Amino acid sequence: MRRVYLVRHGERESDGGGKRYVGVTDVPLSPVGKKEAEKLSRYFSGLYRKGDSPLIFSSPLIRSVETARLTGNALAVVPVLWEGFREIDLGDFEGRLISEIKTELPEEYRKRGEHPGSYRPPGGESFEDAGKRFLNALTEILDESEDDRDILIFTHSGVIRAALILLTSSDTDTVFNISIPNASVSCLVYEEGGFDSIRFKGVRPLILLDEEEIMRLYKKYEVPDNVIRHMRAVAKAADEIYGSIGRDYRSGNELLIKAALLHDLLRREKNHAEAGAEALAKEGYPEIAEIVRLHHSEKIIPRPLGTPLTAEELLFYADKVVLEERRVSVEERFRESRKKCLSAEALKKHSTLYEKTLLIEQRIEAVKDPQA
Repeated sequence: MRRVYLVRHGERESDGGGKRYVGVTDVPLSPVGKKEAEKLSRYFSGLYRKGDSPLIFSSPLIRSVETARLTGNALAVVPVLWEGFREIDLGDFEGRLISEIKTELPEEYRKRGEHPGSYRPPGGESFEDAGKRFLNALTEILDESEDDRDILIFTHSGVIRAALILLTSSDTDTVFNISIPNASVSCLVYEEGGFDSIRFKGVRPLILLDEEEIMRLYKKYEVPDNVIRHMRAVAKAADEIYGSIGRDYRSGNELLIKAALLHDLLRREKNHAEAGAEALAKEGYPEIAEIVRLHHSEKIIPRPLGTPLTAEELLFYADKVVLEERRVSVEERFRESRKKCLSAEALKKHSTLYEKTLLIEQRIEAVKDPQA
């Protein structure tokens, strides 16, 4: 078995005003992109040791080369530039403003919007073309490699999307439904004779979700200051609860704390937990998204006494012992929230959430470390 990692480069420099079609245009990394590339190098350094390193390939475009070199330096592997991993060529659209194409070439713009997978811009490639080119290059490397080392390919969102669509025999016109954020990783499993599965796609390693990235998300989603303060208070409560339960939790608290810091990212939206989860999944944080999805949901099912607590349960509970920025009892929190219930349906949901919170509280109390 061989793992093939498809790694999108870090953030590139801006388009210079307005949204443009950027495929084979050679644009370097932005300062943020360089930081992302450095974090990716640390992520892969944690997966591999020098002497037990993967093969590394890169698109010849500078934004991918810059990203690949940092990981290559960390693993003492020189990346090989491979033409087949270049981004999709957008032909006459390349480098032009999207608004300009929409105005000057309305029929071509319409065709691409209706059939993005098969549409080929004048002088350029379709996503189908680019995906086939990419997979042919990958197949050539797999056939010619003399060992079973993993492969890292530093490349671009367009060709990654196209390759994944073809590998799963999906409708190519759904290509934009696949989210491939900057500095994200997709993992393919290759068995002799072909690809066995896609383990994950478009995931940004948690090492990228630091304070700077969290602040970027707050700014992007226009999170009010009071909501930020609430999320930080919940994160503090979650950390304290984690510290009180000894080993009765099945993983470290990094995932829990980061989910707490983002759980109300879209609090102003209807069904805010679901909306926040969808946004975080598109941002490349699916593990965080699934914890956030359940933090205010009747769908959470507390596990029986004697079983390890989960991050979903701990965030659910931590959110129910913080009233805005103040740590409170479960009873006080639900007494206050009940005042907002203006219908029988809302009261029923409130009662269900209260009962589930008490069940989780019982489990936390049962395993508390007396020395914590």
